Amino acid sequence: FKKEYKYFCCYSGIMKKENLYAREFVQYYHKLGVDQFFIGDNNDIGSEKLMDVLNDYVDKGLVEITNLMGKPRHRNLHRDFIKYSYKRHKSECNWFIIDDIDEFLAFTDKNMTIKTYLENKVFDKCDVIKINWLIYSDNELVNYDRRTMIERFTKPDYSNIHNVFVKSIVRGDILEPLWVLNANAHGPNRKKRLCNSLGQKIRYTSCSLEPPIWNVSYIKHFRTKTAEEYAYKLLRGYPHGTLKIEHLIDIFFLDNKYSDEKLEVIEKILNMTFEKYHKK
Repeated sequence: FKKEYKYFCCYSGIMKKENLYAREFVQYYHKLGVDQFFIGDNNDIGSEKLMDVLNDYVDKGLVEITNLMGKPRHRNLHRDFIKYSYKRHKSECNWFIIDDIDEFLAFTDKNMTIKTYLENKVFDKCDVIKINWLIYSDNELVNYDRRTMIERFTKPDYSNIHNVFVKSIVRGDILEPLWVLNANAHGPNRKKRLCNSLGQKIRYTSCSLEPPIWNVSYIKHFRTKTAEEYAYKLLRGYPHGTLKIEHLIDIFFLDNKYSDEKLEVIEKILNMTFEKYHKK
């Protein structure tokens, strides 16, 4: 007996100050095969709202927005929202995609969809599929422009050490609790039926898989975008406060070539000076 689900593939995640990118994200994933989106709006009270840019998709029933406005953004909030969405909708969705708005599932076969990918028999015994990042550089762009992320950032960095990290696709209606106290939002704590992007069984791991596998599927990760956008991302705040601002600037120049112009833009927006780079 094969249970009939209302949706083949759903998306669950939180967005904060992402109105510039929200429509592109929904359009991209809907075209790829996601037929329902459960999104938490974590914007500040009195600021932009996701409804401002996604209202037509909400009216059509494609997007469901949960009001998380004004709630402090931290790792547990993201994890708990995904737990909430999964528990509430796990009997409606055959699969859940769990990633962030700067991460785009992609396939080496340009004609492949999420449905054709996940219906492959190699995934019949998989409950959680972990797919590696492939981080993209800023394409030597410094400032935001109105083109989509897919159009602007076309250069993957195959040597980036952070490509070992993964995001997950999770089967619906699993009885075993997926997110426990020590698991992050993107690393479901599933010890059984855990697979890589090729459908091969792997041992339990929280959020990394090495060496990276990009044979069939991968996550295009635009984690910095341009210097201007990255600086505003830092002003928005990260989900946790364990990384110092200097380290976050190092991350930018790990992913992208250094230039005085980029540093100047970042320093102006953050109203800070990073002496380390002025000594070069």
